[in-house]
Amino acid sequence: MKKDTVDYEKVEKLGYRRATRLRKIEHALVNHPEGLNWDKLCYIIDLNTASKARTLQNDLNELRGLYCGKQYISPSPHKLELNGGDLAFPEAEFSSNDRKQLSSICRLIAFFDGAVPIKDVLNVTVRDAEEALKGISDNIDISTNSKEITYIKEIFEAIEGRYVLDVIFPRLNYGKEFPFAPYMLKRFNNKWFVIGRMYVDNPFDWTVIPLAGIPILNKHKGDCIYLPKKEFEIREIKQRIRAYYDKVLGFYVPTNETDPDKVPRTLDAEKLKTEDILIKCTPTALRLIKENPIHDRQCVSDEDSEVRLNLVINPLLIKRILGMGDEIEVMSPQILREAVRDKIQKMVLKYQTN
Repeated sequence: MKKDTVDYEKVEKLGYRRATRLRKIEHALVNHPEGLNWDKLCYIIDLNTASKARTLQNDLNELRGLYCGKQYISPSPHKLELNGGDLAFPEAEFSSNDRKQLSSICRLIAFFDGAVPIKDVLNVTVRDAEEALKGISDNIDISTNSKEITYIKEIFEAIEGRYVLDVIFPRLNYGKEFPFAPYMLKRFNNKWFVIGRMYVDNPFDWTVIPLAGIPILNKHKGDCIYLPKKEFEIREIKQRIRAYYDKVLGFYVPTNETDPDKVPRTLDAEKLKTEDILIKCTPTALRLIKENPIHDRQCVSDEDSEVRLNLVINPLLIKRILGMGDEIEVMSPQILREAVRDKIQKMVLKYQTN
């Protein structure tokens, strides 16, 4: 474990004005690695008192006293030699570019919520990152497909930078490459998906692609422009996507249309046919559903041992219900009860013996 190279207790005890002066000196020395003589340093830190030479010397000695490693400040011309140590006031070196990078890191961490190794996403090379991440990985088993890790950073940067990607996904566009504007990354059932717009004839409002199934992804080399262009339009499409999947488990929405070309391309949450679903649970099932929700929008009643949902009935929902076995019972709607019953009867037929 790396030892402290700055006495941070001393730093914290400094008064505001004192700390400000020392911070200016350290910042000036960092920006002039060739060294500064005393009058140049006084000019940079705006020290113009009558006894500025003595004041600067006192400040330099106090700054030296904050270091407890091999770093030091040489006599005039004054040079800051860190020798692997740390700055006493690192915030002085925090540039606008650093703020932008930190903002991206914070958004990534909040978005991924521990689901992927941040070092692999950001290619972190900061000192001690390896040791810190090893300490985390020793205690947390993080499972993420290697292809997902490869593409997450590229897709995230495309979303942030509003640029188009060239993608190949075998089940779309006859396996040929197509431009794709990513809108958001979404995690479902322990897998990562990207939601965005395909640049093909008669496209859907958005298309969902599993990252693990993408063999090739690159930055677009053609002249396709990221659509929609305006910020309020991008916010609107994302709101529509979230509203849509508030009513759908997973991404599959059944359709009665047999011709794929006639399936409506406009995806509108208001046009989805949802059902009010009531499920009766045993205490064990209720606890499991609370710990591992069927859907984010579920309502659980501990008093009645019931779960209520308003969702599109699709195969994934039926599979999830069947996965709970006889611990739960669909009370309504009748169409879902019958769908579950039909599946159970087919299962029984398979396991009947002569």
